[in-house]
Amino acid sequence: MKPLFYLQILVIFAVSIALGQVSQPPAAGSIPGGVTVSTNNFQPDGPASYPGPLFKETEAEKLPVALLPDPPDLMPPSAPEGSNYFENRSVHGVTESVPPITIASFAGMGQANGAGFPPDPYLAVGPDHIIQVINTTFRICTKTGTTLKTISFPAWFSTTISGVSYSDPKVQYDHMAGRWIMTILTYNDASQTCYDMVSVSDDSDPIGTWYNWAIPAHLNGTVNTATLADYPGLGFDNQAIYITSNHFLFGGSYQFSKIRIIGKAQLYANTAGPVTWTDFRSVIHPSGSNAIGIRPAVIYGAPNEYYLVAASPFTTGTFFTLYRITNPLTAPTLTGVQIPVTAWTQPPNAGQLGGGSLLIDGGGTNGYIRFEPTYRDSSIWIVHSAGNSGYSSVRYLRFNTVFNTAVEDVAFGELGYWHIYPGIKVDKDKNVAITFTRTGDDEYASSAMTWRLDSDPPGLQPITVFAPGLGNYVVNAGGRNRWGDYMGVSLDPTDESTFYMLTEYAAGTNTFGNWVYGSRLVPFSGTRISSALTSKDFGVVEAGISSDTATVTLYNIGDAQLSISSITKSQSAYSLLGLPVFPANLATFDSVTFEVYFHPTAHGVVNDTIIIASNDLSNPTLKIPLHAKGIVVGRAQVGTMYSASQTTGQLYSINVATGTPTAIGPFGLANIEALAIRPSNKELVGTLSNSTSTNLYRMSTGFGDALQYKTIPIPGMRAIAFTPTGDTLYGATTSGRVYRIDITTGDTTFVGANAGISFASLSFSPATGKLWAGIRPPLTNKDRIYTINTSTGVATLVGATGFTGQITPGLAFNALGSLYGITGSSTQINNFIRIDTLTAAGALVGSTGLQNLNGLALRTDSLTTGVDEGSDGVLPETYVLQQNYPNPFNPTTQIRYGLPQQSRVTLTIYNVVGQEVLRLVDGEQSAGFHSFLWNGTNASGASVASGIYFYKLEAHQMAGQNNMTTSVFSDTKKMLLLK
Repeated sequence: MKPLFYLQILVIFAVSIALGQVSQPPAAGSIPGGVTVSTNNFQPDGPASYPGPLFKETEAEKLPVALLPDPPDLMPPSAPEGSNYFENRSVHGVTESVPPITIASFAGMGQANGAGFPPDPYLAVGPDHIIQVINTTFRICTKTGTTLKTISFPAWFSTTISGVSYSDPKVQYDHMAGRWIMTILTYNDASQTCYDMVSVSDDSDPIGTWYNWAIPAHLNGTVNTATLADYPGLGFDNQAIYITSNHFLFGGSYQFSKIRIIGKAQLYANTAGPVTWTDFRSVIHPSGSNAIGIRPAVIYGAPNEYYLVAASPFTTGTFFTLYRITNPLTAPTLTGVQIPVTAWTQPPNAGQLGGGSLLIDGGGTNGYIRFEPTYRDSSIWIVHSAGNSGYSSVRYLRFNTVFNTAVEDVAFGELGYWHIYPGIKVDKDKNVAITFTRTGDDEYASSAMTWRLDSDPPGLQPITVFAPGLGNYVVNAGGRNRWGDYMGVSLDPTDESTFYMLTEYAAGTNTFGNWVYGSRLVPFSGTRISSALTSKDFGVVEAGISSDTATVTLYNIGDAQLSISSITKSQSAYSLLGLPVFPANLATFDSVTFEVYFHPTAHGVVNDTIIIASNDLSNPTLKIPLHAKGIVVGRAQVGTMYSASQTTGQLYSINVATGTPTAIGPFGLANIEALAIRPSNKELVGTLSNSTSTNLYRMSTGFGDALQYKTIPIPGMRAIAFTPTGDTLYGATTSGRVYRIDITTGDTTFVGANAGISFASLSFSPATGKLWAGIRPPLTNKDRIYTINTSTGVATLVGATGFTGQITPGLAFNALGSLYGITGSSTQINNFIRIDTLTAAGALVGSTGLQNLNGLALRTDSLTTGVDEGSDGVLPETYVLQQNYPNPFNPTTQIRYGLPQQSRVTLTIYNVVGQEVLRLVDGEQSAGFHSFLWNGTNASGASVASGIYFYKLEAHQMAGQNNMTTSVFSDTKKMLLLK
């Protein structure tokens, strides 16, 4: 025998109370028409926020509604509180190796899109698109997350209404008619008016034509109630759409709830013509108490009546009211019946990892059902949060609409966690997916889901967290830490088996985000391959160093056996580890994993694709794109002055004699603020600061790229300099503070502060060992130059450059102690100057022709020019390839060569049969001597055997109008690897 909460109770009169009249008589109203709009009139990515009134989500607009005390004749529950509780089995380490199957997973609209508090995330899915809505904005995207349009609601409705605030958006895809429906409430306090804004598409493609109407919500039919509508619901069946709302006096108390019926045919006529509606006002429960938070259902099928649900308004919940509307377009009638359920109490506000003075709103106000119910095959499913010994559970119910009974009634959770703002959807096989925010004593607010198959025993499956919380969230909005007010979950109409969710999580400290997660609970028909990793960008990786590995998991999500015949890639810079034996045969829901990593040997972008061949007829060659960039850091060239431009985003060399810049390459960051050369390895180091820290970067002196090295917990460190010997780094901030930094460990020591000074640049004199500094705003004497006591941090004025009103954002000494600088402002061209170390007076060397140059750096260990320490500053007269050293070798050897002029170079290693083993260099290189250390134990992840190898140097010159290359040099030498 099944438990009581899963049993159909046939004795209707013993468990329900039904009354014929549960509202005022229906009232009709109309408007003359709407307007036609098109998404094609908006840019692909609209503004993140908009000017004008913000949406109305403050409690100042209305007085709170308290739960009613339990009456003496409170309807008895079907079972005592807690008797329907099931604990999340993952508490005990139980996990499922079967569904949910991940179909999509990507970031939705978040705080960056201008939404306030709470964002009210919701979504709908159509044949080819997803529409996400939050309180300010809607977004049309593909099912894989490509954004097509992001449009603010005020811009979207600008030709329909003006001078209003916006709140509580909803969106549905009408699977019966192939149309999109969006609604949002608008308000005007001065006129005490509010509107149901209704927007419908002209077909199943949301890109293109839509029709908008402003339907007065303050009217009941045609009578002005002077009330503020709040917390709307949006449902539909094959005849009409249904909008529910709670109504308050403006700035006052709760008055009544309302159900509005709008026939679909007039909305779908593609004319933006007249619209009529019918209102049921002052809806009550059959026992006589006022209803609040009525939720309209989304209907699958064609019942002969429409359904809505409301929760008990009493402190102890013992029933839900199931409302019915018959003849909605001709002679609408509203009736209701109370269905007894397991008793529950309201959920408390929620805690979180890290605590907070304000708890997160738990969504328990008035026992609201926060999400629209789903109707299928004589059943209706609802979900809400319920109290659980100081925490909260997610609780779902399934009502039989024929017998008016609760046939499923489950509360699910675990102590230590709160489950808030749940949404529910039911697929064509009556399998259930529920999404919600979970937060706990040891967890930040996270996006999560649970599920059950219709054939499962009572309860729900272990929780899946698909977007973990990333920070503590406490944002005071009118004395409350708002969240929700609801989440979104929708069913793909193309198969009615795939769920898409839009669920809120803490994307960072005091920052909310929303995550889109697509999943299904049943396999596809036939063979179907899926990969949890759809693409991988390894970012920038230093040449000769391996990246972290990425795990690729392949699943069989079909109901037939999947056979994987091969897994391949083409570029040697990528390596695959742990490949299965082929063919790899996978039963339904089985998986296989392998790993991929990037090991660059030269500078440049390397794109590749992992190709997985299988018997999946719909996708026989699954492709996973790979992207990465190898970075050759290299040494700073002797005699080369370096600087970086924020305007162009490039690293430059500056001609010391003329000030003329030559671009080296883009550094790939928004800015580089300071430059210095590390004495021990002659590498160029750059910085980029923010309000909390400063990042150090190793700069590629041959190509410009920046490779992140360390994060120093010092904000605003816009100036750095290394001591002439050793690796001690000094940093100075825009607040006048001076620090000493251990470059190896990142440890910092505060040296001293200078009130009123904002540092712009630093440089050590190799002749005297003194630390020099330039300054920036807000000082008026921006051209002043100082020296800094490295023991106390105290700055002493030397003088001014004489370039009035221009800061000196870069200083650099040469080996003889001559000081150079760059001057300018954000609107002026930078000049390159020489600075007198006695007076600080600047002499113009020349204009750089660039703006926003930051930092100067020059090696002070030599006055000669060249690229390699062994060259002694002398450029080779001809091309030369030297014999490797040592030779024989085990496992490393040095290969050195010289270029008399800048050339296109390849340096390649071959085995004795002429097969290419590894390409060490492939690109442009400057004149001078170059060297490369080859490690024979690891070439693209595979160990190289002992034996004879050849290395070949080829050099080309660019020539002709089409920049064709001409070979100018080629030489090959032999080497011996002995292990």
